[in-house]
Amino acid sequence: MLLRKLACIALLTLLPGTALASAWTRPKGTGYAKIWDRSLIGKQAYIQGRETAALPSTYQDHQLGLYGEWGVTDDLTLVLNATPFGVARYAGNTDPYIGGLVLAGRYQLVRGPMMVAGELHAGGRPSKSEDTGTAVVDGRELIINPVVGTLLGGAAVHVGTGFTWGWLTGHAGARFHSAEALHPALYAGLQLGWHALKSLDLALHVNLWHALGAIEPIQVLGSGQTRYLGFGLGLTWWMTQRVGLHAGLDGVAYAYANAATPSLLLGVELR
Repeated sequence: MLLRKLACIALLTLLPGTALASAWTRPKGTGYAKIWDRSLIGKQAYIQGRETAALPSTYQDHQLGLYGEWGVTDDLTLVLNATPFGVARYAGNTDPYIGGLVLAGRYQLVRGPMMVAGELHAGGRPSKSEDTGTAVVDGRELIINPVVGTLLGGAAVHVGTGFTWGWLTGHAGARFHSAEALHPALYAGLQLGWHALKSLDLALHVNLWHALGAIEPIQVLGSGQTRYLGFGLGLTWWMTQRVGLHAGLDGVAYAYANAATPSLLLGVELR
């Protein structure tokens, strides 16, 4: 039952772990970077709500993720969010692909006990000529395709406050796509962080993604029209003041057209 509750958080918004500083711009001339692997392996797919379907073969999706921030001024931070390489597998097919690239500008609107920042972002991801695989389950066609090509853009507002023991941040935004298969989407998230030890940070997060329009076709890997309420836990062990090891596990409370299997993240953070 636990595996059926857990599912991929497959969005190309702010990637896991980055909400830590989303309401704060970087001081001029300073930066932050993260590189990680996100892996999905399973046979279950969310159709709608909590309804799942079992595929005849196991699917896999492994992505290399890159995220970076750089303070141009004390109030303006440039953000890069990319998936330069991935590999999807299904029913004996191995399908390497290039994922998306998103560039953003984040501007500090309010400084004080409650920080507020605004963000504009734009980017895209290339199309693939063929799906990795398809399956028909109970008369429904399920598509395994890690990338739906599109140009994209959007805006978001980030808020946050810090405590001696941790932090609390939230964000809400809208995303627009050039591809006819992808309708506009609304998204939001909350993150509660805790400095558990001098060198260990823990973070609980909740994310909402709500695509407008019909949820079809059913993209098992969450790359198409999808809706979900997701949750997850991440931890970072800072081996030095600047280098940390990150691990995370994500799941959902409900989902439409997404993977029903744990999403595991392993990576390195630099600050």
